[in-house]
Amino acid sequence: MASFSEWFWDEKFWLTPGIKWEDLRSKTPGVYYGQFSDIGLPSILMGLLMTVIRFACFRLIFIPFGRQFGIRVKRPRNAVPNPILEVEYKKAKFPKDDVIESLVKKTSLTEREVQRWFRVRRQQGSPGNMQKFCECCWNFLFYGGIFVYGVVVLWDEPWFWETKYCFIGWPYQHITDGLYWYYLIEMGYYWGLLFSLMFDYRRKDWMEMTLHHLITLALMGFSWGINFSRIGCLIVITHDVADNWMASAKMAKYCKKQTLCEVLFGVFVVLWLFTRCYVFPFKMLYAGMIEIHEYVDHFPVHNIFVGLLLFLQVLHILWTYSILSIAFQKFTEGELKKDVRSDTEDDDEEENSDDNANQSMKDFNNVLTHMGNGDAVNRDGLLQRKS
Repeated sequence: MASFSEWFWDEKFWLTPGIKWEDLRSKTPGVYYGQFSDIGLPSILMGLLMTVIRFACFRLIFIPFGRQFGIRVKRPRNAVPNPILEVEYKKAKFPKDDVIESLVKKTSLTEREVQRWFRVRRQQGSPGNMQKFCECCWNFLFYGGIFVYGVVVLWDEPWFWETKYCFIGWPYQHITDGLYWYYLIEMGYYWGLLFSLMFDYRRKDWMEMTLHHLITLALMGFSWGINFSRIGCLIVITHDVADNWMASAKMAKYCKKQTLCEVLFGVFVVLWLFTRCYVFPFKMLYAGMIEIHEYVDHFPVHNIFVGLLLFLQVLHILWTYSILSIAFQKFTEGELKKDVRSDTEDDDEEENSDDNANQSMKDFNNVLTHMGNGDAVNRDGLLQRKS
């Protein structure tokens, strides 16, 4: 074990020539350099604490707040157990027409009943409007608060405005208390997201989100340990700019504030394109790949950091394509038919919508996350509800 640790923490891999781990232990009073031991376990504990706070906010604040806007808590519903249909469901969640015809003969159900059973089965266990609304409230609360805190902490730092100061004088760069807490809270939040992915409803981009959170934690953790926290903070705050607007747009949607939802989504798209498609690749990525070599000698782990940043940019491109396809669909067709993160279908939502729902709301219903309705009636014996 000792030999593995010695191999893993090889100074020739992590640090530039002439720099040793001992050099990153400040011996001057009032001067602090980042240490792995000060961010690793504390960030995990912060993630657990934030998970508890998240749960408490759901129960005590967000659910009562959502009820004020008429959002109902979804009662669990399951498809009536049917061994024949269940066997086919495990083979294919979206059966072809010939399979449906065969199932009609085997089960004595009508074609519409079979189709509805598969729709209900696909949605089984999916979160309702209230759950999604609470998630949006939590994201809105965190991203809004941490962005403001980050701006306050970093505003007077010269490297907040010019990235070259992220590398000048490295590794002997003092880390303030405000910067430490910013890093710790950010990492704790992403640990909390990672924990929640283990038991939340699995969406279509579950794998992308898991990889995104793992890469973010790896980048933040290792950058902290080798005292590259300055560029790390800039990358993180660049990501936080747009996310708050996405969360607010979702909240407006669930509260049935259609016009406000579309305005907020428009602001989100603009900020996303500016931060993820311009600032990140042409400022942050450029600084981490090119500008750094003007002030810091090359070291092997830098190649891994660059690879992780490039992978993040690939995810940004994929998400940008999905976001723009939704935006173009709204303006060219006047109707949004697909949700980028949902595995459920539009037909399900239309069947479960209130009869008095505003028709214009349906045009935007799938832009962010699919909304289910826990008050659908029991039709043809195909739905079961749990008390």
